[in-house]
This record gives sequence, C-alpha cells and structure tokens, in this order.
Amino acid sequence: MKLGVICGMEAEAKALGALRRDPRLIVGISAARPDRAEDLAREMIDADATALLSWGIAGGLALGLASGTLVVPTTVTDVTQQSLALTRPTSPGDATDGHLFGSDHVIQTPEEKATLWQTTGATAVDMETHRIARAAHQAALPCLAIRAISDVSTRALPPGTEDALDDKGKPRILPVLFGLMRDPSRLGALLAAKRDLDTALTTLSSQGVTVLKQILHQDLRTGQAGPE
Repeated sequence: MKLGVICGMEAEAKALGALRRDPRLIVGISAARPDRAEDLAREMIDADATALLSWGIAGGLALGLASGTLVVPTTVTDVTQQSLALTRPTSPGDATDGHLFGSDHVIQTPEEKATLWQTTGATAVDMETHRIARAAHQAALPCLAIRAISDVSTRALPPGTEDALDDKGKPRILPVLFGLMRDPSRLGALLAAKRDLDTALTTLSSQGVTVLKQILHQDLRTGQAGPE
C-alpha cells in the first residue's frame, strides 16, 4: 500500500509520530487551504498512491461530542450537497462513525455549527476531507478520514482563526500577539482553543495512530487483512 496522508497543519502531521517516516506513507500539509488539499491529493495520486487519508482535527457539530473524540466517518458532504462515501477500516476501535461536512471556510460560531448540524446531519466539520474525497473518487481510489474533535459544537473559535497558519501549516504568532494587544479579552478564548487543540492532537497521536496502523495492514478494496 502507498497511502497519501493529507493534513491541514504541521501539528497534525507531527501527531503521526514515527509513522510520518514510514515509507508506505506520502505526507502533505495543506495549510488549511481546501484548494491546496485537493491539489496535494492529485499530486499523490500521480505519485502512485493507492489510497488517500484525510488526517487531523475537526470541529464538533453534534451536541455532546466532546473534545478528543475520535471520528472515523463513512461519508462527507460539501456545500453543494454532494455526498461522497468514505472507506471505514475494519477495526476502528472506539471511534465514532457518522458524517462529515466539508467547508471551504472556517466555521467559527456555535450558531453556524448548529445550522450545519440541523441542515446536514453532519457529526463534525473540517476543511480538507471533501476535497480529498473528490480527487480520490475521480481516480477510483479508496478515501478514508481519521479526525479528532477539537472545538465542540458550543465553542466559538477566536477571531483570527481563519488566518492562523503560514503556508507550511505552522502557527503565525505575530498576528495573534497583535490581536491580543488590540483586544486582551481574546486571551481566554485563545487559551480554550489551545486546550481543545492539544486534547485533539493527543487523541490523534494515540487512538488515531492505532487505527492508522491497522489500516496499513488492510486491503482497502476488499476489507481483508493484507500482508504484514
């Protein structure tokens, strides 16, 4: 298997641990740009990837879904209401299944999240999976998603989230500092967002990696265990 793994940011790629250097993986970082995620998917397909994986954090849409919950969904839908099937591994452990919504912009407020949950039935939202799945389906390749909930449905993301990463998917510190200087009241929201992110990344590096290791020993086209 040659698995193309696409993350939104460097911290998510880091959560792969030693697997990041596994020769069976091709790892790319989209810097939370949906168009770049799709470009990376197509580049990986051209580099002979046999399956694609959307790996990283997600925002919670369903009420009661806690930060750190691992989600291994079965479908993803975008704003056009196009729904694409995702391959679910045979042994996802305690991961929640359900449905992802793919957004081309950051979903920041509880009101936006509630509307998406009510209108789409999606469990969670991210900015990569729908674009990766589109490329995979057009190439007739399996596509999977492993996502850990960061911000829950009732949590608002602080202003500036939509411009928080540089083109390598690393945090842009100066804009955050300047924002705090202009409005110190943002500090509480930023600290809460950081706690949620750390919780999600811990889940990825433990439960998520366990599921990914199992995937690497499965034939995704048949659902059977492959060679070690």
